[in-house]
Amino acid sequence: MSPSCPRSLVPLALAAGACAGEDLTAPELVEAHFESPTVVVLQFSEALGPVDEVDPSAHFRLGTAMVVELEDSSIHTIYYDLAHHFDDGLPGAPPPSVLSEEGFRHGFTNVVRVEAGASADELRLSLSYPLEVEVCDAIAEAEAQGIPVGLHLHYSQASRPRIEDLSGNALEDIGAWWVSGFFAEAQDGEWPLLESRLNIPCPSDPL
Repeated sequence: MSPSCPRSLVPLALAAGACAGEDLTAPELVEAHFESPTVVVLQFSEALGPVDEVDPSAHFRLGTAMVVELEDSSIHTIYYDLAHHFDDGLPGAPPPSVLSEEGFRHGFTNVVRVEAGASADELRLSLSYPLEVEVCDAIAEAEAQGIPVGLHLHYSQASRPRIEDLSGNALEDIGAWWVSGFFAEAQDGEWPLLESRLNIPCPSDPL
């Protein structure tokens, strides 16, 4: 309990859920970048608590997504998991593909480790396989054609232990439905179900 809460007011403060000076604000993801093809650095709005026991596979997933317009003028967002290969091009995309025949190629790029970063407000995510250059080439090609596209982090609170600040406020879900989703999926509309969308720039030296 905050020192600014008199002992006589502790029961009332607990019921109200706040005392002067108590931190009730959840941390927010404010920036993400590739330190290398196998490490993503996340920066948050405040310092975080310990993450030693956090299971990365239960909470984190990387994916790409692009918004396409079909011949009937309907808008769809197609999500792709970075942990799979697509040998036959882009699943769900209408022929002819808006990108090259290779499309996104993924090399089982799962988040396998989460650890504290260089500062208290940072986390480092290690990947099981480096981000492939074909993924970045496909994103660049889509951008050149004016197609909305991005590389995103998905996060689910899931069960404890999870990502929290020093006061125990939990990081809110970021497109959490995709953490346990399929390797590719199409949704109606532009960027549906992707709250707090934050594009992650490709590394300068993908594999």
